[in-house]
Amino acid sequence: MTKNEKIVLTLVLGFIPPVFLFVLFWFAFYAMAPERSLFPIPFIGLAAGIVIDILFLKRWLASCYQWKTWILVLIFSFYHIGMIGFFMGVPLFNAFLGILAGYYFGKRMLHNNFTEDDKKKITSNVATITSVFMFVICSLSALIALSDPFTPSNLEGMFGLTYNLTHGILISGIIIGGLFLVAFTWWSTKFTLKYFMLIKQI
Repeated sequence: MTKNEKIVLTLVLGFIPPVFLFVLFWFAFYAMAPERSLFPIPFIGLAAGIVIDILFLKRWLASCYQWKTWILVLIFSFYHIGMIGFFMGVPLFNAFLGILAGYYFGKRMLHNNFTEDDKKKITSNVATITSVFMFVICSLSALIALSDPFTPSNLEGMFGLTYNLTHGILISGIIIGGLFLVAFTWWSTKFTLKYFMLIKQI
């Protein structure tokens, strides 16, 4: 594993425990005692996540190219949910997660012995799965946008539009934008996977 690989995978894997436990402690405590101050409860979760990283991250890095599919799906789901939440329902940046998946599987195939048929099959499957994820995220985002009566006015203000954003224009934009994001995810996943599958030093 190269230095750059270690940096990328350390960031990707190491980010999960602190953030997950921070958010979990935040919502769990708020659900139990909404009238009380949250501080410092979420930071206890953050500290626990950092401790988990210290204890297990090196072990995870050593074995991550042999992980089963369900573990990878959970990690991918975590980032998709986090991205859609952080950007308040806008799925634009979720499309870049296909690049991350392509990087991982490209390196995974580089580090393991796969036949050419297996490589083609895995490449196709990974691109399909990331595209399905993107379709689901776009669908959820569309439901959120269409269920909010203030979405057109919010978008008009956000982008400084000088015309009224009608329901028809909104739906057309959602469909065209969603198809573009799904197609971009499929293409970028395959391109990144094939590229990094051949590059040993990055």
